[in-house]
Amino acid sequence: MTLCKFNMGSLDTRMKLKLIKNSYKLNKTSGIREAVKIKDITYGYQEESIYEVFEFNLTFDIPRTNCLFGFINNTECLNYSKHFKKPELIPKFGEKRFIDNVNNFYGKIVIYKDAYATHTGEFAINNVTIRPPYDTGPDFIRVFDDGPVVFECEKACIFGHLFTANLGHYTHDYLAPLMLLPQDFLDDCVVIFARHQEKLTEEYMKIIGICQYIIIDELEWVHAKYLAVATEGRPHNCHFGVPIYLLYQKVKGYFHFDEIKPTQYVLMNRKPKRARRILNFKNITKAAQKRFPEVSFKIIPDPESTIQEYAKIFSSIKFLFTPTGSNCIKSLFMHRGTVIVIASGDMFDFSIVSFIASIDIKIVYFVNPFDHRYAFNCSIDMAIDAMKAGLYYSKNGKWPKPQKNVTFIDYIR
Repeated sequence: MTLCKFNMGSLDTRMKLKLIKNSYKLNKTSGIREAVKIKDITYGYQEESIYEVFEFNLTFDIPRTNCLFGFINNTECLNYSKHFKKPELIPKFGEKRFIDNVNNFYGKIVIYKDAYATHTGEFAINNVTIRPPYDTGPDFIRVFDDGPVVFECEKACIFGHLFTANLGHYTHDYLAPLMLLPQDFLDDCVVIFARHQEKLTEEYMKIIGICQYIIIDELEWVHAKYLAVATEGRPHNCHFGVPIYLLYQKVKGYFHFDEIKPTQYVLMNRKPKRARRILNFKNITKAAQKRFPEVSFKIIPDPESTIQEYAKIFSSIKFLFTPTGSNCIKSLFMHRGTVIVIASGDMFDFSIVSFIASIDIKIVYFVNPFDHRYAFNCSIDMAIDAMKAGLYYSKNGKWPKPQKNVTFIDYIR
């Protein structure tokens, strides 16, 4: 077993955009091996099957600071045990651990020998599924079943989990760990994606410089002589900080963000029937227009379109008000130093906030006493106060002075 350690200096070249002419989607084959029939699950690393370990300890040259302007009101409603399988692993709202996690990424990618991978990101050796110990994900995203082997290759990698058709989880649970693979492994590696990820995958692969990939369906498996997987932590809200920024640099270079000046002040709601849609959004927009008549707000629905269209829309945004959710992941196409005001329910959406802070976009975050899983009525007074703080930053490049027991910058404790 070989151990390779990476720091920020050894990853500097990864920030340069690798341009490729084509991304190739490979075709499946059948009858090449016996079907995978899982006999058992083993919890741990199964060290005898490890070929190589990539260990990452990555920090920003200039630490992220002044990332978050938080409101304390209603934070007693935040319910960590309700929304997280292992709440002890989750940075709490107002804790310094949140900003420390953004600034200091530690993780491992392991190369396993003679391994099989399936569409949910699960992997197996000798018909035994391997479950590495550091996993923040709920059990229902780690599923598998017996099925045929439809492709075989020398090198492959797989990340993500069952719920990575969602833009948010696809981006930070698949693409972010993918950014960490050393280029000499990635150059001739087959990246394995699930059918439910196909649309996003076909758009993203050329943008981020992936040469070859394969799409597999439910129950199907790929065999690789060497298979790369993220083990510490497993892909689920674990790859923030530098991995997100590496992805941002590639996207920024591909779409030439430097040629676009952000000027738009946008109020954006989620689509009808979506969780966390703001039900009284019209009242909030009217209140905002009345309170800030000097600002020309643009009111648009959350777009559900192509990556190209997201880049076009969000790269022009200087200030954004929106409810929390995967819609906030489109901040990947915004500029550093712009501002997002986020209306939250009873869950501290730390993955969204960590993602945005990783890019160095500024965040105003406030809590409403409603279930995170449903649409809600947003406090108009708090929305206006939050917008006021965000607009202050947009104008002055710094936060207003926080009020004791009312607001804070980055953390309280």
